[in-house]
Amino acid sequence: LPPKPEQLKRELRRIVTELVDRAQRAGTVRADVGAADITMLFAGIAHVAALPGVDTAFRTRYLAIVLDGLRPLNQTPLPGTPLSYEQLDRARLATTSTRP
Repeated sequence: LPPKPEQLKRELRRIVTELVDRAQRAGTVRADVGAADITMLFAGIAHVAALPGVDTAFRTRYLAIVLDGLRPLNQTPLPGTPLSYEQLDRARLATTSTRP
C-alpha cells in the first residue's frame, strides 16, 4: 500500500531538513535559512508552475532566482528567524480554522 499523506509529509520534511543542513555545513546555502523556508519557496514555484498557460520558462526563471538567493555570497541579512515546520503547521491551522 502507498504511504499515507502524513507519512509522506514527515519523510519529505526529514529529507529537506537533512539536505539543508548538509548544504549549510558545506557552505553552499545561507546559514540563516531553514528547511521550512525552502519548502515554502518551492511550494510557491510549484503553485505558479501549475497554473494553466504558464510557460515553463517562468518555472525555470523563478527556480534560478530562488537558488541564487539561497547562496551565501553577498547576502543581505534576512528579517526575523526561519520558521520551524511546527510553527508553519500552526500558522496553516490558524488560517484554515478562521475561514468561513
